[in-house]
Amino acid sequence: MTVSPLRHGDRGYAAEVLLLETGGALPGPGRLLRCCRFAAAHVPAAGIFDAEVAVLVAADAAGAARSTSRVLDAAAARELVAAIDESGFAARVPDVRERPDTSDHWRRLVLQVQLDDRVTRLDLLLQSSGFEGPDAGALQALLDRLFG
Repeated sequence: MTVSPLRHGDRGYAAEVLLLETGGALPGPGRLLRCCRFAAAHVPAAGIFDAEVAVLVAADAAGAARSTSRVLDAAAARELVAAIDESGFAARVPDVRERPDTSDHWRRLVLQVQLDDRVTRLDLLLQSSGFEGPDAGALQALLDRLFG
């Protein structure tokens, strides 16, 4: 297991969280709903630091898509990397599952969390009511913090 640079001095870090959401009405193929990426790299010995959050929200009923991208300073990036580290989701897949309902819509959530050399992937096929489970609140809080 990798020793976290956040807990053992500032040796640097590499982090990335990718979120892809698709969905639609049953039984259709659906469409892209949202694509999000947080990425940060810090290599103090080489003077390298870069961090960004990008969010693409796919076309609405009027056909307009929105995208935002923001560069983060070192303090903001370090806070988000610490939140990823503290969640534990780079070392283990979040314990969540589909929350059943009677809707006629579906959503797929694909999540990849990477911190240094630890990587996990989650792929959920959901109904309209989303997900539940022991990690549901922590996962939603992390996604909200990263991608608002």
